[in-house]
Amino acid sequence: MARKSFTSEKNFSERQKKALAILEAIRRGGPLARTDISKATQINIVTVSSYVEHFIELGFVVEKGLGHSTGGRIPMLVDLNRQSGFVIGIGWTLTDVCGIVTDLAGNTVLQERIPKPAVINEAIVDQIADFADRLIKSGKCDPKKVRGIGIGVPGIVDETGHRIRWPHPPVGSTDIFLNVSVRDSFEQRFGIPTIVINDADAAVFGEKWFSTEYDREYMLYMYSGVSCGIIINGEIYGGKNDCAGEMGIYSPKEKVEVLEQMKPALGRWDTDLSIVEMTCRAIQAGEKTIISERVGGNLGKLDFRIVLEAAEKGDAVALEQIRKGGEAFGKKIAFLVNLLNPELIVIGGGIEIAKHLLLDTIRKTVNEWALEEATQSLKIIPSRLGDAAIAIGAACLMIRHIFMDV
Repeated sequence: MARKSFTSEKNFSERQKKALAILEAIRRGGPLARTDISKATQINIVTVSSYVEHFIELGFVVEKGLGHSTGGRIPMLVDLNRQSGFVIGIGWTLTDVCGIVTDLAGNTVLQERIPKPAVINEAIVDQIADFADRLIKSGKCDPKKVRGIGIGVPGIVDETGHRIRWPHPPVGSTDIFLNVSVRDSFEQRFGIPTIVINDADAAVFGEKWFSTEYDREYMLYMYSGVSCGIIINGEIYGGKNDCAGEMGIYSPKEKVEVLEQMKPALGRWDTDLSIVEMTCRAIQAGEKTIISERVGGNLGKLDFRIVLEAAEKGDAVALEQIRKGGEAFGKKIAFLVNLLNPELIVIGGGIEIAKHLLLDTIRKTVNEWALEEATQSLKIIPSRLGDAAIAIGAACLMIRHIFMDV
């Protein structure tokens, strides 16, 4: 299954588009009368009725009693049969691997986590497959009703899903390749459809799926400081080779000093916006902070949560580093706002736990550095799904694939 086949509606047939539109309307608004579905989708009532009857026969939709009459015959309401199927979602987060089981509305019925694999190689596929097997056999769903698996991974996924590349990761300057097909391996083992997608792309779709403002057509998901998921015209934008969204440029041939100089503007960032690194430097420079006592003088123990805890207690050093990180990030976002003119930006990837301490600075900086016209209707919000966004988004993309092929 090529990645483009399930992320862009331009590749869908007319039948798939109608099936998806009708089931999406029922998912978000049900129980609904057929006439309401027709109005919501702009598909004529005869076609809607034909599709709905087909979905009822398959068990995806059920009748839920009578609605209210507006003068004619009392309409029968229909709703999504959420328990007619389940989906597994798996996503790499900054700290672990998150696995979920969802019903066909995308509602999570089980969430578990395992440590991230210490080494990236082909053995990862078996480890993650074992994790999926555990989720399927958890007792939270009927294994026979598991209809698909969605997997969100860091790095660049090629169009056929047969290779994943992590370009020059932070621990070294050499690209890491996963040359075994994750999709094929899963489909051979479990006998059900599987999709593999970039983590930020999965996260932005998950946020849109559960958004109260589902009609947002232009949206960005900022995955910490390392990448972003992009939605344009309501669809995930991957670019020609499905590698759009990588934040910053990098050359393994360049000197470390030059790369450090580039980091604030064009270079690749740390996942915590370099806030921990800046805090370490401030402590080493002799600045007074409660963080020193918190880590017992061992800066190796320092992480983003410790800095945040100190900031919440009013620690001046912690507050200053979060402000600096927020301002630098806000400038990068302002560049994207001017370039893409989104209407909604979601801050995620773990840094959203800082809430107003970080977001207030980001919003202020974006308003200062972006075009006034581009910020007039712009909203910047924290992730609703937290670090489960990748797994949830991957599962929801799988559900959409199921919807359009029933």
